[in-house]
Parts: sequence; structure tokens; C-alpha cells
Amino acid sequence: MAHNDEEGHVGHNHAAGVTNEFKLGWAIGLTGTFLIAEIIGGVLTDSLALLSDAAHMFTDVMALVIALIAIKIGAGQIIAVLMAIAGLRFLPRLLMPLSYSL
Repeated sequence: MAHNDEEGHVGHNHAAGVTNEFKLGWAIGLTGTFLIAEIIGGVLTDSLALLSDAAHMFTDVMALVIALIAIKIGAGQIIAVLMAIAGLRFLPRLLMPLSYSL
């Protein structure tokens, strides 16, 4: 985004330092926060609509996580990806008891 302004600054980028990983991290954080809020709201109000929307939002969060993993693989950060996958391997074991309680 190079441009000339009145002070003669040429060729600087206003988005310097903001990477796609950073943007995806924010998107995952915000979407995850709303996901948790919908789960809490759905449980407290016994709202099936909120809970089903939370399930849909969970798929959105997972899609964003997959996109972030793809960026890391493309950037050659394979060790970070493998560590993330190793951590996710234990996630179903942690969530399984919760599914039985619903």
C-alpha cells in the first residue's frame, strides 16, 4: 500500500506487522468467546436454539483452526503444527465425559 502524502512519506505500509496468523488468532479468540457465551446462555436459559447455534459456531472455530494450521504448514513451521495436533489428540478424551452428561 505505497502512497505519497503531504509530508513526502513514500512506500510505507500501515499494516506492517499484522500477519494472517495474527488475524486468524483474533478471529479464533472472538469466535471462541462468543461460542462459550452461547453455551452458557443456552444452558442457563434452556434454549435449544442457542445451543444449536453454539454447535454451529464450534464448527466455525474448528475451520479457523484448520486454516491457521494450514498457514503454519505453508510457512514451514511444521514443529508447531505437530505440537498442536498432539495437543488436539487428547481433546476428545477430555470432552467425552461432558457429552455423556448432556
